[in-house]
Parts: sequence; structure tokens; C-alpha cells
Amino acid sequence: MTAKPFGSPQQVADALEGVKQHIEKLDNPPVPDQLHQALRRKVGESENEEQITEYLIEADYVSVDSNEVVNINLTEFMTDHGIKREYSPLEQFERQEELASDFAEHLVEERDICLVKDSADHHPNKSSVYQYNIDNRTWEPDEGRIVDLTEKFLPHYNNSAFESKVRRSIWPKHGLLFEELGVGEDKIAISNGILELKENNRRTIEKDDYVLNKLPVQLRGGIEGDYPQIWEEFLKQSTNSESDRKKLQEFAGYCLMPWTAKHEKILLLLGPTDTGKSVFLETIRAMLGAENTAKERLKDLADTRWAVANVKDKIANIHNDLDAQGIDDTGQIKLLASGEPMMAEHKQVPKFEVKPTAKHLFAANKSPSANDRDSAFLNRFLTVIFNNTVPPEEQDKDLLEKLTEQEVLNGVFRWALEGYRRLRQQGEFTSELSPLATTELWQEFGKGPERFVSKNFEFRSQASDNRQEEETWRVKTEDAYDYYVRWVRKEGIYEEHTRSNFSSIVYDMAGIKRSRQDGVAAFGGVRWKEGVKQSFDTSQEEGSGG
Repeated sequence: MTAKPFGSPQQVADALEGVKQHIEKLDNPPVPDQLHQALRRKVGESENEEQITEYLIEADYVSVDSNEVVNINLTEFMTDHGIKREYSPLEQFERQEELASDFAEHLVEERDICLVKDSADHHPNKSSVYQYNIDNRTWEPDEGRIVDLTEKFLPHYNNSAFESKVRRSIWPKHGLLFEELGVGEDKIAISNGILELKENNRRTIEKDDYVLNKLPVQLRGGIEGDYPQIWEEFLKQSTNSESDRKKLQEFAGYCLMPWTAKHEKILLLLGPTDTGKSVFLETIRAMLGAENTAKERLKDLADTRWAVANVKDKIANIHNDLDAQGIDDTGQIKLLASGEPMMAEHKQVPKFEVKPTAKHLFAANKSPSANDRDSAFLNRFLTVIFNNTVPPEEQDKDLLEKLTEQEVLNGVFRWALEGYRRLRQQGEFTSELSPLATTELWQEFGKGPERFVSKNFEFRSQASDNRQEEETWRVKTEDAYDYYVRWVRKEGIYEEHTRSNFSSIVYDMAGIKRSRQDGVAAFGGVRWKEGVKQSFDTSQEEGSGG
């Protein structure tokens, strides 16, 4: 600290006298001995008034102008030196209000603190604390920051009541709703700036861009360029269809649109183990940034509010192993994919409404089961099959590490940008499936009964008024179950289902209705594929003849 000019000895003596008079006029002056002892600890054993006054002025506790004491910050002096003073309740209230307001201004102006509320109705006490990270140029949540800084600068006031006063003072100075954060439409923040996607321009990140998520990739020059050969080879090895690879690219581009969920799709990778599903998802997670993604299960997103709250400030939610448990509330999944308002809730915070825009990517060996797999639910999924299993002896154990090297990720980002441009141009994903086609695709990767029906039953495309014809589109449940048991043994599928459980699963499948044939329960709207029953009967005869 720079010392102020002290003036003549007479001026110093007058200044000290002014300090003494000021102290004597206080209603509740501190104990003189405490002041004296504190000063002596600072200036030594000497009681020289000039030294004491010089210390007071140099430390900014006293301001002097032409023999006049113009300001005395006695409160700060007492706080710094551990000298306590009793205040009346009214004095305490007024002092804390003023101090909280000053401290709030310090936090906003000097510490770049901002309060963010999920709803305009929420009290500032229920807001989230964000602080600007000048090195990363992003606004980051830090719930304990106000408490930590209070402990550092005002330890005597580090309590919930004072924090509440500080929060109330911060809100009008620097308070925002969550929806006001982010760089806005058609922009994405990356390591070396903000990329304006429509204009293909890149500019510097500014504090008032309120960047929440920044991708850990760089773009040098234009967005055009070759994609990493190792990435293209991996995609060709994992999927057989060019249209499926385009879907993957377009969904990666969809992840670069955190401001919208207008395409209303969830990416589902289906296929056996060791087909590259997890490698693809983890590469996308690395491109987006692990800190910008969540790992919530589909079932939790459907059935709990806290899972929805956990993805509200994320670019994407990526889960590598879709839970086989059934989804109770498919309506929530429809809302989640479409960006429609839905309720969320953090622990010990009132529930609030969010408009989810995080993109959801899942991988599974089996298709998801749900209580109500209607057309609207099925239409929310963009399904891509990973069907090329790589034997263990042929697997590159370092493949993910290679794909997530910085230069490769930069190339994967350019690949995703191409998907973004094509999706914007087309207005939809390449070769989107109808709900019925999705059902048929899912059945191939469903539970044992679903796979059995998919492989062995033919579905009626439309109903008929001809009763005689309608009779041909029925399969008795007992016959179906009998052949299902044989099929499971033949295929080596280890799924045990009782007759009633088998029937329940099949009845829940789209396109199948409850019916009766010859007075017994039957599956309506389906019939055996040609030659199926004969092949089962033949194989059984061969088995018993052996």
C-alpha cells in the first residue's frame, strides 16, 4: 500500500487528537485499552504519537486533509484487529444491510459473480451462483462461492442470514434467468472463439456472451477439410448402411444446436456387444466436452424430475447402456425430445419449469421397453444399427484413445459441422423411419418374445371387413408359446418367460391386438410366415429321431 503524505508534526498531533475525539463521541466506544494494545502491537513498544498516527494514515484507517481528519474508518480498524463492540439490534440490522450491499457490489464488480434463477418466481435465495472464468471465458456454476468469499473477507458475518442479504443485493445488480444464458441461435463456442454457423465466421469470446458450454475443439481456417481417415474407417466398419452413417453425422450436427430441439429426435444405437456403439458415443462426448454432457438413464429421465434438472445446462446426455427396465411414463420422453416445457427439481429447491434442449444419445443391445409404445413415442427415436461384431483378437484396444486425440477431434467436429449443414438444408434426418418401421426394427433387438414374433410372424398392414379373411390373421397364444419354447432352445437364447408373461409382452407390441380363435385366446393382426411352422416341426422330428 502506498503511504499518504503525513504533513508537519503539528498536523500529525492534530490528526491523532481528532481520532481520540471521534472515539469519545461514539455511543458505545471500544475499550481504550484494546485500541492501545492493538496499536502497540503494530508500531512496537513505543508510544510515540507520530508513529501511531503514521500507521493509522498509512493503513487507510484515517484520512487527513490540512490538519482536518476527514474520514475515520474505525469499524475496519476494529474488525482487522479483533476488537469487538456491542451494537443495538437496530444498529446491527442497518450495519449488515449496508455491508451486504457493499459486499454484493464487490462480488459483482470485482469477482464477476452472477445469480441465475430457473424461474422468475423464485426467491434469490433459491438462485444458482455463477462466476466468470476469465481463463476459460465461460460462466461456471459455483454454489459455495459467496460463502467462501464471505469467510475470506468478512468471517464474522459468514452465516445464512448475511448470505441471504447479499443475494438479495446481488440480484438487481447482476441477476439473470437461465434462459438468458448462452451464446444464442446459430452460434457455438469452441476453444478458439465463437463460431457463427450461418456466416461461417469466428470471433473472440466476450464476457457478455454468457458462454456456458465451450467445445474443446479448434477450427483453423475454414470449416471445409478432410475428415480423419481413422474416423471414416471406424464408421464404415461399424455400420453397413450409408444412410445410417449420414444419420449419425446429422445427429452429431444436431448436437451443435443447443438452442433448439425442433427435430424432436433421440439417437438410439442398437446392436450386439463389440460393435463400436460405446466408442462412437464416447468420441462424441469428447468432441462436445465431458463437462458439457450428462450421463442420465432414459428411465430416470422419464420417471424423475431430478434427472431432468441435471441435463438442463448440458449440450447432450449420453448413456452407453440403455436400461432394460420398462419406462413408466412415455409422455415425459416425448416432452424431453421435443423441447416442450416440463417440470424439473433439484434437491431442496422448489420445482421449476424447463424447456429441455439437450440432445440424447443412447446405446443398447436390446430395444427399450415401455408401458405405452405408441406411434408418438416411437417417432421420437432415430435408430441406427451397429451390427458388425469385432472379435476380441481383432479389436484395437487403443481405438478410443486414438479417436480422442486433439487433431482427430478437430476433424470429427468438422464432420459434425457437415451434418449440421445437411440437416438444416434437408429439414429432417436422412431416411427417417415410420413408427411401424421402427417397431419392426426394434423387434429384432427386443426381448425374446418380441424377437420371436418379428422373425416368425407376418403383420397385417390393414384391417378388413371380410370376417372370413380376418380369421386367417390370428394365432392362438398357446400355439405361439409352444413354438416360442422350441425357438428359444434352437437359437440358444436364455430367456425364461411363463405363458402369461409371454402373452403379455406380445400383446404390448404395436400391431397386435387381443382376439380369440375357436373360443381360445389369440393374437390378432398376425399370422405365421410361410413355412415357419413346418420348419419347427421338421427340426423337432429330426431331434427326436436322433
